[in-house]
Amino acid sequence: MTPTDDQRPVAIPDRIAELGPISGNLWWSWKPEVEALYRVLDPVLYAETSDNPALFMRRVAPERLARAAADPAKITGWARR
Repeated sequence: MTPTDDQRPVAIPDRIAELGPISGNLWWSWKPEVEALYRVLDPVLYAETSDNPALFMRRVAPERLARAAADPAKITGWARR
């Protein structure tokens, strides 16, 4: 990982696109079920980013987001139909 990896934009699949803007808003901190969505995407990375969704979304692999968007069990209730 390079120092600029924290700044790179992540391509978020349309089905879970809301996770990008929500990560920069403290609204998620009052909604444990929303925070759990980030944790489910990549538990190790989420812990490494100190449970910070904004930092997590800048570091998460686009491939992991694509797999999650394709897996209804991971995004129940949040995916765009």
